[in-house]
Amino acid sequence: MLSLKEKAVEAVSMYKQGIIKNKICKQLNLDIKTLNNILNLNESNLEKAFESKREIIYKENIKKKQDKIDEVRNLYNKGSKISHIAIKLSLDRRTVKKYLDKNTSAIGMSKRAKRVGKLTPYLKIIDKHIGKGYTSVEIKQIIDTLGYTGSSSTLRTYMAQWKKNNKNLKEDLINNKIDIIEKKRLLKLLYKPMDKVGFTCSQLEKIYLKYPNLKIIFDLVNEFRDILKYKKIKKLSIWIGKALKLKINELNSFISGLKRDIDAVKNAIIYDYNNGLAEGCINKIKLIKRIMFGRCSFETLKTKVLNLEYYNKIN
Repeated sequence: MLSLKEKAVEAVSMYKQGIIKNKICKQLNLDIKTLNNILNLNESNLEKAFESKREIIYKENIKKKQDKIDEVRNLYNKGSKISHIAIKLSLDRRTVKKYLDKNTSAIGMSKRAKRVGKLTPYLKIIDKHIGKGYTSVEIKQIIDTLGYTGSSSTLRTYMAQWKKNNKNLKEDLINNKIDIIEKKRLLKLLYKPMDKVGFTCSQLEKIYLKYPNLKIIFDLVNEFRDILKYKKIKKLSIWIGKALKLKINELNSFISGLKRDIDAVKNAIIYDYNNGLAEGCINKIKLIKRIMFGRCSFETLKTKVLNLEYYNKIN
C-alpha cells in the first residue's frame, strides 16, 4: 500500500509519461478530483503539501535564527561594537561573536549532534512503514530482524509522536481516500452482519488479505452461531476440533468451559427450554426484598410477592 505522498509523486510521474487520468485513478485508487488537485500543484507546492507540523515549525525557527544572524552582521558592518549589539538585541557577547563567524549559519546551528538513541538507525524504515499503515508490533518485528535491541514502548512513543506531528497534512489540497479501520469496528463483526457495521466487500477482502486469521475467526463464530440457531448438534464436536487447531488462548478457554458441562451445552442447543423464567422470578423477588430494606419475615415477603402477582394478573 502506497502512502499519500508516494501516490501523489507516482501520479505526477505517470501523467508526465502520457498515461491518461482515468487509468491513473484506477491504478492508484484516486478519484478524478483528487488527481486534478495533485496535477495542479508544482513541485515545490507538492512537497509543501505533505510537510508535517514539525517540519513547518522547524523551517520557521530556521528563518527566525537566520534573520537574527543577519541583523547582528548588519549592525557590526555599520560600525556597532559587539557589546552594543549584545545589549540592543538582548544577546550574550559570545553569541554575537558566534553569529559574526562566517562559518555560522542557522541550518548548521540547528543540526547539532543529537544524542543517538536505539531507534535512531531505524527511523527512516519506521517512518516509511508508519506511512503505509503498519502497526507497532509489525514494525518492531521488522526492525528486530535488523538488529534493534530497544523496547516496544520506545517504539510506540515515537509512533504516537510521529502521528501527532503528521496528522495535519494539507487534506484540502490532496483529499485522498484512505480507509482507517478501527479495531472496535472489526469486533462488531463478531455479532453483527457486514452491512450493519458499515463494511464493503472490497474492504473486508483487503483486511482478510493482510490478516488471514481474522477470516478464519469470523467464519468460526458464524458457524457456531448457526449451530445454535439451527440446532446442528452433530457439528458441535467438529467445530470444537477446528477451534482448537487455531491455538488461540481465548478460544481455548471458551472451549474448556464448554467441555466442563458439555451435556448442558448440548441440551441448550437441542431444546428451546431455558431457565430465563426462573431467573426473572428470582430477580423480581430480590427487587421486592430490597424495596422492603430486607426487613419483616419470610411470610410478609411471600404475601407481598403473591399479592403483586395477583394485582398484575387482574390488570
